[in-house]
Amino acid sequence: MYRGVKAMIIKINWKAVVLSGIFLSVLILNLLNYPFLGDDYVYAFMWQGQDIFTPLPENARRIQSFSDIFHSLYSHYFTWGGRMVAHFFVMLFMWVGKFWFDIANSFMVVLLMLEMQWIAHEGRITMDIRAGHVALAFFCLWAFNFDWCHTIIWLSGACNYLWASVLLLLFLVPYIRHYFTNGEVEYGSWLAPAMFFLGLAAGDTNENTICWIGLTGIFYLWKCYRYKTLRPWMIAGFIGLSFGYGLLVLAPGNLVRLADDYKDKFTTHFALIWLSFLIQSLLWFYLIKAYRWGRKVSVSWRGRRKYFYLAAWLVGMAVLFNLTMLPAPAFYPRSTFPNIVFTITPVMVIMRLSHLCDGQIIEKKLVKFGYVMAVLYFCFTYGMTAYNYYGFHQYMGQVIQEAEAIRGSRETLVIHYRPNQENWSFKTGFHGIYTEFWEDEENWRNVAFAKYYEIAGIRVELK
Repeated sequence: MYRGVKAMIIKINWKAVVLSGIFLSVLILNLLNYPFLGDDYVYAFMWQGQDIFTPLPENARRIQSFSDIFHSLYSHYFTWGGRMVAHFFVMLFMWVGKFWFDIANSFMVVLLMLEMQWIAHEGRITMDIRAGHVALAFFCLWAFNFDWCHTIIWLSGACNYLWASVLLLLFLVPYIRHYFTNGEVEYGSWLAPAMFFLGLAAGDTNENTICWIGLTGIFYLWKCYRYKTLRPWMIAGFIGLSFGYGLLVLAPGNLVRLADDYKDKFTTHFALIWLSFLIQSLLWFYLIKAYRWGRKVSVSWRGRRKYFYLAAWLVGMAVLFNLTMLPAPAFYPRSTFPNIVFTITPVMVIMRLSHLCDGQIIEKKLVKFGYVMAVLYFCFTYGMTAYNYYGFHQYMGQVIQEAEAIRGSRETLVIHYRPNQENWSFKTGFHGIYTEFWEDEENWRNVAFAKYYEIAGIRVELK
């Protein structure tokens, strides 16, 4: 009987189980979350040619077509910011509906996990990956992400950070493959235009990431030129990335946002960066141990040094992504998301190397203990998070129901209570969410919500 059970377990496609589990885990949280938050309601309307903090006017019109999206993006580019790709998706899903975003967003998390494995597997787009490594990558994203809800679950936040990271890693995959094969990999002529447009999209994502990717990319292209391994698709991708980044940073709307955005203190930025590194301390511990292990593995070191070089580059990028935010006028916790992605990925690279070398970086007893603690931590925090999201979902459902009841009237919806949010940050492992309604009826968030549900306004009067 034992042998039969063991054989059945072996036959299970654990990769499919893990990937499906990741998809369902994210989907459940997406479905349980608020329908929309804050900025989302603003992006449901044609952009008004002013900053986001200015309440929507009486004549604000909902986006109703693809042409509306592009007209809105044009206005947005000149009056608020250059993230055209991210806000295209935000406007698209605010038009087609939250359900389709929930499905697509859950798939994007799965794709991000796969891309980390593809980079670790020498840039090969393959399913010959270890289920345990995928599960660990997702746990790291869950446990060490500085702001889970506003980078993974929130519609506007996910499009700006999760989806942006997916585009960036996908852009890097062919270059990683080229690096590991010393330029011997062959692609069809189709790759050059594909890389140009992919680079264009990736370059228009995040200000604090692309600059460093581009600068280091120049040195890599120069090296390939010297060794006669430079290919047309590599140049096309870099040109696309440069154009995309140029569109991003040279957007006239950036000057408007710079003037209107909240100005944090330098000490606040510094504290956020160190808190980010502190939360990631276990990952850094592993990477330091891996470095010391690599120096001791004489046989494998000479043949596998490419993995360490790649891991070092990814780690360097992760640090620079955060440090770039020091002089920024505003630094939100969600801005550390690219940092955590580029910290988890080198961990996957080193784990791939240790598997190839049949090596052990962390003692087996410590690994087993870590797995048990990780499972317990995830089960508890995920359960608390789902329960927390369900409570807020019920609360917001009631608010929306009341708004729908007075839709089309000139009545103001008055909110007399909010769900208790005390201690939920710790119970959920910092995966909590918060309400977006303010006491000021004229606050831009309140106005956008009222416009969306066609009521006179919304006001908070807590008992």
